[in-house]
Amino acid sequence: PSYAKASRSPTDELVITAERGQTATQKSFDRIDCERAAISRTGYEPSSPEAGAVKKADYVRDVSACLQGKGYGVR
Repeated sequence: PSYAKASRSPTDELVITAERGQTATQKSFDRIDCERAAISRTGYEPSSPEAGAVKKADYVRDVSACLQGKGYGVR
């Protein structure tokens, strides 16, 4: 069988640290929530090959700010 290769998210290189005792599961849910919100706010679609570098930078910045607001350290 042929399996689709999972695409990498632009936020895969972020180092996200739970600073309020969040579990790994909570971190995953929060990351998904922040990524969905960033797509909505920036118009950047990570799976689109036509997405521009400026929108990508805005998207990553938006995801980072969202996660920081939820109590994570992001670098």
